[in-house]
Amino acid sequence: MRPKRFRSLASKLVLVGLVQLVLLGVTGMVISILQGPRDEAHPREVLDAKTLAKLEALADRPAELTAALEELEERRVEISIYDNDKQLVASSVDPPLAIPERRRRPSQPRGEGPPPRPADLPQPPPDIQRTGRRAMVIGFHMPAAERGYLVARGVHSKPSFVTGPLLALICGFTIMVIGALLTARWIVQPIDRLSRTARALGAGELSARSRLDRSDEIGELGHRIDEMADRIERLLVTEKE
Repeated sequence: MRPKRFRSLASKLVLVGLVQLVLLGVTGMVISILQGPRDEAHPREVLDAKTLAKLEALADRPAELTAALEELEERRVEISIYDNDKQLVASSVDPPLAIPERRRRPSQPRGEGPPPRPADLPQPPPDIQRTGRRAMVIGFHMPAAERGYLVARGVHSKPSFVTGPLLALICGFTIMVIGALLTARWIVQPIDRLSRTARALGAGELSARSRLDRSDEIGELGHRIDEMADRIERLLVTEKE
């Protein structure tokens, strides 16, 4: 029986294209979230006692110290090290991080009552600079028993300009290929079935039918071929009678 509702093949292909487009958008969003910048790291979580001891052991070898600082930068922590005279020794960032100046407590004019307690003064969040990045300054043991300064700042992870686009390209290509293969199979299989039905009818097998259960142009063609086969079979039966 002929389907009552007709859906064109073009509309189905458009629907497949829209599904592919949505999948590409979702894939791009997921990759963007995974490859995007992360929250700022906290230097205290990275610079533990073992790491500081390793850096202090390399204090007299600037090249190796700089390499160690660059490894820590991959963990989203920028570091600059100064000696006792506040001269730069090594840094993983250019320009190097500056040593923050100590904030002096504001003087209280005479005759205006006791100075406010520290808890009453507006305090910045701990280890946060004015830029909003987590930072800290700690003592650093230099060679010859000198004491230097280590300035550390947590930063966002840098997005990859190679991995992200390459992964998006691979995923997009995979989605397009799978969609094309499914669409081709969806179209080729019924056409091959129609071809086999036509060959069988041409060979004299009048009982051959396509019996395609589709509501598009291919299903319409199969229905017409089946109707034609029915008419031919009836005509031959009538002639024999």
